[in-house]
Formats: sequence, C-alpha cells, structure tokens
Amino acid sequence: MRMAFFHNRQNEESERRLLAFGGPEAPDVQEAQPEEKHDGKEKQETIDPENVEQELQQDINKAEKEVHTNWKKIAEHYKKAVDSVRAVAEEFPDKPEQQELLQRMEQTLKTLEQRAAGQEQPNKPEQEQTTDKKAEQSPQEKAFANIAEKLGVKPEQLAKLKDSVSKLTPEDLNYMEKLAVDYGQQPADKRNGWLAQRLKTAPENVQNLLKAAQEIQAKPGEKANKGNEKKNDLKEFMKKFGELIEMIMDLLAECGLIARREKKEKSEQQTDKAGDDALVTDTKTFIKSSTENPGNPADTKQKLEGFDKQADKHIADAKTDVKEAEDRKKQINTDLQKAKDDKKALDEKPDRTEEENKRLSDLTESIKKLEANLVEAEKAVREGNTRVAEMTKLKADIAAAIAALPKEAPKAEEKPPAGEKSPERSGEGPPAGWKVQGNTEQVNTWLKEQADIHNQNLTTLPLSDSMRTAIETSGVTVISNKKGAVTTIQIGKEAWDVGLNNGDPVIRLSSDHSVTARIPDDVKLNADTLKLYAAKAMEYRKSESADAAGMGKGFEPAKNEPMGYIELSDLSDRLTSEIAQENREFSKLLSERYNLYKTPEGTIDGSVKNPANALREQIGTLMKNGIKNIYININAHGSESGMGFGPNELRAEQLTAIFKEFPDCKFTVNNIACHGGGLAEEMQKFKDTGGESGRVTVFTQTKEEVVNLARSTADEQTTSTAYNAALAKYLAQGVNGRPGRRLSYGEAHLYADKDAKKAQVTDAEVHQTRGDNPTARTANIGDPSKFEGMV
Repeated sequence: MRMAFFHNRQNEESERRLLAFGGPEAPDVQEAQPEEKHDGKEKQETIDPENVEQELQQDINKAEKEVHTNWKKIAEHYKKAVDSVRAVAEEFPDKPEQQELLQRMEQTLKTLEQRAAGQEQPNKPEQEQTTDKKAEQSPQEKAFANIAEKLGVKPEQLAKLKDSVSKLTPEDLNYMEKLAVDYGQQPADKRNGWLAQRLKTAPENVQNLLKAAQEIQAKPGEKANKGNEKKNDLKEFMKKFGELIEMIMDLLAECGLIARREKKEKSEQQTDKAGDDALVTDTKTFIKSSTENPGNPADTKQKLEGFDKQADKHIADAKTDVKEAEDRKKQINTDLQKAKDDKKALDEKPDRTEEENKRLSDLTESIKKLEANLVEAEKAVREGNTRVAEMTKLKADIAAAIAALPKEAPKAEEKPPAGEKSPERSGEGPPAGWKVQGNTEQVNTWLKEQADIHNQNLTTLPLSDSMRTAIETSGVTVISNKKGAVTTIQIGKEAWDVGLNNGDPVIRLSSDHSVTARIPDDVKLNADTLKLYAAKAMEYRKSESADAAGMGKGFEPAKNEPMGYIELSDLSDRLTSEIAQENREFSKLLSERYNLYKTPEGTIDGSVKNPANALREQIGTLMKNGIKNIYININAHGSESGMGFGPNELRAEQLTAIFKEFPDCKFTVNNIACHGGGLAEEMQKFKDTGGESGRVTVFTQTKEEVVNLARSTADEQTTSTAYNAALAKYLAQGVNGRPGRRLSYGEAHLYADKDAKKAQVTDAEVHQTRGDNPTARTANIGDPSKFEGMV
C-alpha cells in the first residue's frame, strides 16, 4: 500500500516523500511526484486520520505475526511517518483530528522503539486493554460490544444477531422504523393483536432479526418458542416487544444504519419551523408591499388567498405532529407507570435472585430513558401547538389584509353631507357586503365534525387502588369495584358511577350522566362525602330545571332585524385560536336563522388590540350602519375576575360598562372562558336601570368555580367545547331542510347545557337583565357556596 503525506516545509526534502512499508523488509522509498500548484501556491492536504491509522495498524499486526520481524526497521520507517504527520499537525494547528492522530502515532512509535530495543511493554490492566480494543473497533463492532455488555452475554453469542443485521436491506430498515413508530401509537389494549398481524407480513429479514434478538433476551439456558411453551413464549414476546424494538432501533442507530430517532425528529421539527418562518416572512412582505404599492385588488386578493391555503396546510401538518406527539406521550406515560410499578415490586422484595437484580437494573435504566423520552414528547407537543397558534395568527393577518382591500366606491347619494354625522345611516341599513352568507354544504360538513365532538362521552377513568379501598370500607353499598373499571355504588334507590376525570374524583348518576358532581380531591371518599355530592348533583339539576331566565319560553337573540356579529378572540393562544377558526362556520349557521352582518375587520385579536377599546370601536361601527342588535362571541381563557387575551385582559366590569355605554343596543354574549370569565358574579350585581327586560343576555359555559374543557374530533382537525358542539346541533335542527323540530335559541341552549355535561364535567348558565330588577339566572341557585364543588 502507499500513503502520501504533504506539507509546506521547503527545506525538508525527506519529508516530502511518498512513504510506504510492507512488512519486515525495508520499504522502497520513492521520490514523490511534484505537488500540484493552485494559483501559484502549493496544494495543502490534511491527512485522513482513520485511514492512516488503520492501515499502519494493519502493518503492525502483520509484523507482530512474523516470527523474524525486524522491529528496528519498522520503528525507523514508522518514525518517518510520525515526522510527516507532526509536520502536517504543525501546519494545521486548528484541526484537532490531526493533533489527536499525532498523539496516537507517537505512542505507537514509543511501543515499537521499546520492542526494537528488546524491551517488553508493561502489561496494561484488563480494563485499559478493553478500552483500547473498543477504541480500535468499527462503529458496528462497538455497537455489538455495547449490547453484549448491557445484556450480560458474551460477544460470540451475538453472531446470529450480527448476521441478521448484515442482511437488512434499505427497505427492511424503513420497515423497522415504521414498525417502531406505529407500535408506539397503538392503544395498549389493542397492541398485541395489531402486532401479531404485522409480524405475519413482515419481510423475512425483519422476522429473522426479531427472532435473533428475542433469543438473546431469553433467560440463560432457554430458547424462544421451545417445545410446548410456544404459546407462553409468544405471549412473553408480545409483552416485551416494546423493550425489544427499542433495543433493536438503538442498535441499528449505533451501527449507523438508521438515523437516531431523536435527531431525526429534531431535524424534521426544524424543517417545519423553517417552512413556517418562510411562509410568515413571504406573507408579511407581500402584505407590506401591496399596502405601499397597491395593485389590482383582485390579483392581491387571489395571492393572499393562496397564502391562506398554505397556512391551512401548515396548521393541518402541525396538528398531525401534535397528535403523534400526544400519542407518544400517552404511551410513554403508560410504559413509565408500568416500569415504576415493576421496579417498586422488585425493590420491596427482600430476597432477590441474580436474575431479578439484573431485571431491577434494566428497569432503572428503562425508567431513565422513558423519562427523557417523555420530556421530548412534551416538548414536541408544545412546539406543535406553537406552530398552530402562529399559523392561525397569520391567517387572521391575511383575513384583515383581504378585508382592507379597496372596495367599490359608494354611490354619491350614499355619502352623508359634509360635516353631518350619520350614526344610523338614516334607516338605509348596513352595507350589503357585510351580510354573512351561509353555505349549506360547508355548514353541513362542519356540523358533522361538531357531531363527532358532541357524541363523545365523558371520559371517566378508574379510581386508584387507595380510593377503591376507601370506598370498599366506607359502608356504602358497592355494586362493582373491580380494578381497572369505574366503581359503581348505590345510594338510596339510585346507582352512581365514581371515577376520575382530570385527576379529580367525580360522581355521576348511572342512568343519566348529565347529573354529575366533581368531588374536591382533598375530601375523604367516605359514605358521608359520597352521599353529600350525590345529593348536590340532584339538587342542582332540580334548581336548574326551574329555568329562571326563561330560556325554554322561546328566547331568540333576534327576530327579523339586522344583528351584528363580533368575534373577540385570543389568537396568540393555540386552543382559543383553533376554536375561533371553527366559529367562522358557526356565524354561517347563525346566518341561516338570523339576518346576520359582520364588519370587514373580522375577528378582533384581543392579544394585539385592547379588547375593551376594540369592542367599543366595532360596536360603534355597527351602530353607524344601522345595527343595534349585537351578538358577541368571546374565545379566551378566563379567571374569576375576567378574560385573558395574551398580555391583555377584559375584566367582567369592563364588559358591563360597555353594556351601559350603548343603552340603545341589545346584546347577546356567548363566552367559553373558564370560571365564566367572572361574569356570573358581575352580572348578579349589574342592574340595567332604564333598560328593557332581556336587553342583555350572557351565556357562560362554566360557573365561577369551574374550568371549561376543549374537545377535538378523532382526527384532531376540529376543536370545540362540548357546549358549542351541542349548541350547533340543536340550532341546526329543523333549519334548511334538516330533520327535527326547529328549536328556539333558548331551547337549543337548554339541550346543549344538558348534553355538554355528558361530554365533560362542566356546566353552562344564563344571566339575563330585568331592567331595574336583579338579573335573572339559570339556574338560580341562590347562595353559590351551597353548591361548592358543583359543576
């Protein structure tokens, strides 16, 4: 073999030679060819450390096998190689790989010179020798050495596994990666059946690899699937497949055959983020350019709509990423809990076998990995949600830009005389372009998505073992208290289900899940507690049925008069911005029932504008165009004092102040905020002095002490609250040829309120003004403290 070492020392002729040696005989030394020149300068080359060291090591190994090796000649020629490497290292001091190569070669030279002088190299400790061996191994050899060490087996026992890995084709590797991802996304109770089907159709090389890995994982002295134990072994294989596939994927990654999963995911996330950033930049640049240099409005609109469609694709992609990450997170949590339970069981075992100690060590490592994976999954969820929020915000900017495009100039007779105000357009009515046009086909598609959310049942999880024991010993009649299932008890003549929802105990009537109460988590689950909250649930339902606000008497927000529609949303938040996006179709549904109008501004982003001021401005605009009936849809998070819009806030008293500021307007408010956004307490204090009874009607989807929850369709593409989804169903009933009796808005609310409680532990209520009298409330429960813990 021949190797070349080049550098720039003009006065050292011997160092610009082609050096080679081939065993114990003296090597031929030939003059190197003249170095290539580039632009009058000598070409400078670095040395490939891996190849140089490998090839020289091969020569050393060959020399060692020869009985009559001439160590002196070897040392002399190796010294020349070292001198050349040293020269190159001095020429490139900023290249650490050259410095490291020099250090290793100098150490080897020292060994050769010792042997040439007849000196024996001192024996290294076994650990140091093992380290040296690993340093000399290829990536694949290192990977198998590591796996052998982890499993506690000898390297030669991995021969079959090595052979299986060597036969994998690119198609096999792709199949393995997809198998690992798909396996993690399967529900725990359906995994084994899914896996059995997939393995039947797996490529032969993949099947052989799994069998080889399975045999290595088997207990010492055992073989997978032996004799009459085939069924048991298959069951054990299914049970341990999660660990098995993780081990294999780590091995393939260490061998360099596939990319490490976390790096691959990170790379994909960076690519997605870069695509989002590029779209935002392109869109904002175009909006700015079209504002400064207006062109044809039709062309500008077409271009903006193109950006809007791209944003939709980015949102769908991000939602898919979020769903996958949430599925991973859910599975990791399941696996992590199982690993912790298994570890705890082994920890508490007094006399463990050697095999159990090894299992305990493996579980400890597995828990560390799972916890790290959980952090990554949670991060992926946050990043995906951020992408959705950013793209939703971009869509709002695009909508605002489209709305701001020049419209057809108004006719001369429509212009008010100079200096004369026209707050109500003299009865001419709002501009025709503000009319919300319903699209029955689009609305029907949206209604199907809302129905998916509406039909979802309340997710109640089984109680913990300690809670089950507490109920078992509480003295109540227990109908069913099986591990892994919701507990059912009997109180009086009724059966009640008790389980967990969002970590808190809940009790609900078995025959009617809308009769529900949340039990504070700091209250003991004894007979008195269970009877108390069951009674509260029944009493609450009775009081709600009184319908003090008169919703069941045919309440409608409007008749034939124009009704203005205002969307006030927090578009900086992923969840509320998604719900705001769905409300576009909700306004079209309302337009099928009412004479609905919306200003060109569209949705008010309360995170960018002052919510109260922006609301005043848009109400004023609607009034100037003859609209005195206003429907306000609020999409924001809430507290017991107000509604949050990113850095901004709309306090409950600010909203009631706006009601007073526009005494000639009728208001209907639909508010999704948690804790009712503080409106329950504020509306109880609010008196609409001088106003007509029913001028202001406020619908809150939660009471003061309760949070609201959002739900999504199975494909995660549509997000809504349980109440909004149910309300859409009942408002659409009997309209535009749809089946069923047409309901009033008030009736639709009552049905939606009842149905929503079946989907989640929450509750809507209504506050309606009564002029000089206190506001009516459905349900009018009197002292709210009486219903502590109620939902």
